[in-house]
Amino acid sequence: MEEKDILLKVSATNYPLLYFTQRIGGEKLDLHYPISEAEDATHYFPDEKQILELQDADLIVRNGAGFEPWIDELNMPGAKMVNTSAAFTNQYLRVRPARPNNGTDLKDSDPDTASFTWLNFRFAGQQAYEIKKKLVEIDPENKDYFEENYGKLALELSQLNRKAIEILDPYMGMRFYCSSPVYQYFGQAYLIDIQNIPLEKEKREESWGIVLSPDQPSEESRTSLESMGLDIVVFDPCISPPSSGDFLSKMIEGMQNLEKTLQKEQL
Repeated sequence: MEEKDILLKVSATNYPLLYFTQRIGGEKLDLHYPISEAEDATHYFPDEKQILELQDADLIVRNGAGFEPWIDELNMPGAKMVNTSAAFTNQYLRVRPARPNNGTDLKDSDPDTASFTWLNFRFAGQQAYEIKKKLVEIDPENKDYFEENYGKLALELSQLNRKAIEILDPYMGMRFYCSSPVYQYFGQAYLIDIQNIPLEKEKREESWGIVLSPDQPSEESRTSLESMGLDIVVFDPCISPPSSGDFLSKMIEGMQNLEKTLQKEQL
């Protein structure tokens, strides 16, 4: 009887890392994503069964930048883990917690580390590289396979980065608003000023602006934002697996939505 290859057991802690790992490791991995569709990846904590599964993994692919603090509480062996953002820890962004709807001032609260590093597409490429490097380290027999797959992914992420620069270069320094505080690294990478949506009573210097939103807002929210001269751009940050498409297609779709809205304003 033909002997089956023993696959590496790998767990990823968020959807972008799951996508990168699947693209690079492909059929050589037994890939797991412990977070169910009903759970929010940013507030996830594994149950007892999931902890045992994680402990059984050959490799845990983590984001770092404070995305999964639960890992540190579980005391997982460092040798079986790759922190994909470790190479750019000196570029982590610190942000204050989002202001509550009642307008409470949080200027004296301690800043948090912004976690959504992959929205800087150059950082996303670095995170993919760290995954590839670790897979080669623990499974050198499949080095060529991992290298080839990584090369294709790295090229696509590089093209995405160049497209973002092309679209946003004319708007360097422009203020963009966000309906969810996840776009900090996007602003850092492409030199735009990302701010929380202003309260209706606050006056803005601009007569027009853009709001980046993870999904379609309610009709009430849309009407309120449009009354303030703000156009909504749906840009799914892919914190969780999308209902259709994948990480790359959602990033391309978000950039296309942004480009169309910016071009509309120029007409």
